[in-house]
Amino acid sequence: MDFYMMGLQPNAETRPYRTTSNAACLMVEGDGDSTIGAETISWQKYDVFTLPTWQWVLHKAIARHKAVSGD
Repeated sequence: MDFYMMGLQPNAETRPYRTTSNAACLMVEGDGDSTIGAETISWQKYDVFTLPTWQWVLHKAIARHKAVSGD
């Protein structure tokens, strides 16, 4: 099992990337949106969601706070 933390400054977004394994995301701080395949979900502190294998993913922080997640 691996664990990674990622932080995004307000209004920042990741480059789209394709997942190569299943992953669970736990939102530690902030709020934002993630596009996973064709679906976009909104999240906030303490939310948990999954990233299925071989899907394109993009995360975006909302303006108020830095967003931090562990996956």
